[in-house]
Amino acid sequence: MHARATTAPMTTKNESSEKQRPRRHKPKIYRDTPFKVYQSLPGLNKSVLFPGLRSMAHLRAEMLTEKEPTEAMLVGAAFHCLTTEKDKFHLRYLVAEPCDRRTKEGKEYWAAIQASGLEVLTKDQYMQAQCMADSVLDHPLAKEMLTSKGDVELAIQWTDPETQMLCKCRLDYLLSDAAPRVIVDLKSTRDARKKAFERSIVDYGYHIQAAMYSDAVYYAFGEMPLFVFVTVEKEPPYCVSINRLYDQAIEQGRKAYRGLLAAYKECEKTDIWPGYPAEISEIDLPAYYKEPELCQQ
Repeated sequence: MHARATTAPMTTKNESSEKQRPRRHKPKIYRDTPFKVYQSLPGLNKSVLFPGLRSMAHLRAEMLTEKEPTEAMLVGAAFHCLTTEKDKFHLRYLVAEPCDRRTKEGKEYWAAIQASGLEVLTKDQYMQAQCMADSVLDHPLAKEMLTSKGDVELAIQWTDPETQMLCKCRLDYLLSDAAPRVIVDLKSTRDARKKAFERSIVDYGYHIQAAMYSDAVYYAFGEMPLFVFVTVEKEPPYCVSINRLYDQAIEQGRKAYRGLLAAYKECEKTDIWPGYPAEISEIDLPAYYKEPELCQQ
């Protein structure tokens, strides 16, 4: 695979060329990391930081709220496992047969399932995850990347050199024998067409994720990787698209996450987590709804 890697993190223009190169920060690398182990590691990740784009109050609220995984999250995690670690699926998941939990037999069956300690999927959820995984692995380029030598669920901790804040991330797949290394990030979506997925990038902060993951690999291994989205639709025919963000988009994501790190650092110091502005703000109709003749005045 021949492609230009993402550009390295930028520093101020008036520094010498030697100073422009970001300082290595002895990151820690954890291979084949279960999600619960990753969750226990200290550090800020994209999931924690992203609500801060709305307000730091929202970020704080998300941090303090314990949420049960949604069905979409459960199916998405199963899809990831079936795509990159199918041999471990039976160690993590159990596909439940339909049962009537009002009956004695149904109650006993469900109690046994709960006691297994495994994540429970319905047959429909399992089939959806399996169909998405099959579709990805039927795609020639996606299959080539995901079956090449690499690391699954590679976790990295590093210190951001600008803010000195501890960060972490967990990569779906990192191709280790590619030049440059390639981060493969699996996404499931309702619509994998280019324009639709561009909206998803903004809505879910995927450009921030791409920047953080790319920087993590840069600090850990000394080279900037190529970041690739492998996107599959959640419904038949489970079409797949493969996309790479422009460097400018990743740099915008980098500025965003470093701004959030700086804001988090300040909030942590003052223990003030601001919401929306306190003063009155002027507000207008959205541009698409305005009458044309009024817009021209």
